[in-house]
Amino acid sequence: MRNGSTCSLPVFNVNDLGGNRHHFLLMNLSELNTKQIVTMGISHRVNYYQVILCDTGCGHIWIDSNRFELKGKGLYAISKNQIVKYALNSASSGKVLFFSDEFIYQNPTDLDWINTLRIFNSFETSLAAQLAQSEYEELIGLYNKIEEELNGESDFARMEILSSLLKAFLFVAERNKLKRNLSQKDKDRNKNHLKEFTQKLEENYKQIRVVNYYADLLNITPKKLNSIVFNSFGKTAKKIIEERILLETKRLLTHTDYSVKEIGSNLGFTDPTNFNKFFKKYVGSTPVYFRNVQKIESHNQ
Repeated sequence: MRNGSTCSLPVFNVNDLGGNRHHFLLMNLSELNTKQIVTMGISHRVNYYQVILCDTGCGHIWIDSNRFELKGKGLYAISKNQIVKYALNSASSGKVLFFSDEFIYQNPTDLDWINTLRIFNSFETSLAAQLAQSEYEELIGLYNKIEEELNGESDFARMEILSSLLKAFLFVAERNKLKRNLSQKDKDRNKNHLKEFTQKLEENYKQIRVVNYYADLLNITPKKLNSIVFNSFGKTAKKIIEERILLETKRLLTHTDYSVKEIGSNLGFTDPTNFNKFFKKYVGSTPVYFRNVQKIESHNQ
């Protein structure tokens, strides 16, 4: 575990959970439940990707400022840099898969495929998919194949096989999500521009909040960028930029004790009044009120 650069939240790596040099880890949900008592039950930023397959009795999880009930036969995906806190039930059962950039980026010709997956897109309105029994069993079957390979006696081509099995697992998970979002799938005809936009936004949102700037980086017109973003998310590029700022604001208000002024400054607002107006415009309350509500709800869980 290491300290994060943003407001000192703890940052967890795969190896903090018992992973090995492969930066890859499988775990029963019941085992994760034992870890939450000391570590996973506190707010932390994850330096890995995670997929949860909940079978029964799972409890709930906080992802950024949103609380999700972990339902039976549910698929949940958590992306790198999100803030997470668990509140699992003692009878939790299911499977969890963790992997880091280091595992994904073994092949220099295959660096970007993970960024095309909608299950790991934090701009989506839902991070979960309710699976049919056959869909759940298909993913569990792939999970079991990954586990067999990871624990097998032969080291021959192990990493290549694990990488292929992980891709199969994630693409099946993605297919199940897209079944429930066919209209979004049909609209997305500009994946490369969209991927580059989200990457550039992640790098620059604290300093730059102008659509033209990102359009210039992509070498397209602002109108074209808005069209691409709207066709994928049903929102303008400006709205996505603002939501990214709001997302980080809610994360820090919910999971840190830093003052509103410090958070605003961290996110590029030199005037605390402008920061308060910005937040209230889109959330409907002041940052202080939002923080107080989050503390009450967290205390009551």
